[in-house]
Amino acid sequence: MYEWLAYDGGNILSGGDTQYPIVDAPGTYYILVTNLANGCISEAVTFVTDVLDFSITGSTVISGNVVKIDWTAVTDPDFEKFRLRYRPVGGSWTEVNALINYRFLNNLMPSTQYEYQVKAKCLSGRSTAWSTSQYFTTEGNICDFPTSSSASFSGNTATVSWSADPDDLKYKIKYKETGAAWTELTLNPNSYSISPINAGATYKYKLKTKCNSGWTNWSEKRTFSVPVLRGQQTMVSTNELTIFPNPIQDQANLSFELEKEDEVQIAVIDATGKQVQLLCNQRFEVGEHRLVFDVNKLERGVYFIQLSTISKQETKRIAVME
Repeated sequence: MYEWLAYDGGNILSGGDTQYPIVDAPGTYYILVTNLANGCISEAVTFVTDVLDFSITGSTVISGNVVKIDWTAVTDPDFEKFRLRYRPVGGSWTEVNALINYRFLNNLMPSTQYEYQVKAKCLSGRSTAWSTSQYFTTEGNICDFPTSSSASFSGNTATVSWSADPDDLKYKIKYKETGAAWTELTLNPNSYSISPINAGATYKYKLKTKCNSGWTNWSEKRTFSVPVLRGQQTMVSTNELTIFPNPIQDQANLSFELEKEDEVQIAVIDATGKQVQLLCNQRFEVGEHRLVFDVNKLERGVYFIQLSTISKQETKRIAVME
């Protein structure tokens, strides 16, 4: 059993009952060691004329998920290494070693506040206490999977198109007819034509994007149904579905335009692909149309507005706020 006492200005921060206590001031330190097996007692005195001393100089966000932590160097000849620990605020700690006075942290979560602390350790077993917590916030993920997409049809081909961003490098699409196996492809353009397709069948697809920070997760499952055409039916197109405001707190305005009279269905889909609300299912005349969308019955979260006509389908992501 160890028992440390401090005199002459010394101060024990922690570990007063261990072999190597943590101290933060020069002074005289007295140790009493008791052998619990035979009751033998020994004692010793040690003088500390200097303590490990360093300070954190700051953090620098290098890119979206890479951060550099800096601190001052330690000149004590007994110095061995630094220990750095970090975590999303309120989460679990991750500890890493550093032999010099900085450390890069990689693969951090985007748009997240992190807490970090540093301490120094010596070859003799001495160490400082963890430093006072410091904080940094990572940047938002510059990559996101396409937030809007649509499917159009010509003959026995369905063309899936999606929104693009200047930072996008390439895309992946994964699609299948209901009941079939998934097909996965890597693409450069932001569209893909699926052929041949089966009239009346329903297809599911997912999208992901790659940019400098890597691949995003897969998007939620999206669907389109292949129309059953009678004779030489002329294709009907819609302009892009617009939703304002987004995020939505109480109500939003939905607008779309038809070049030809058509049947239109607009539904709200949750993140699992389940339809939670049907906004309309009726025939509209040629021209621009506006609807008011009330979200008071929806829980806070991410949803998708899906507009379907006889020949096209569009999907837009929305966020519902409290």
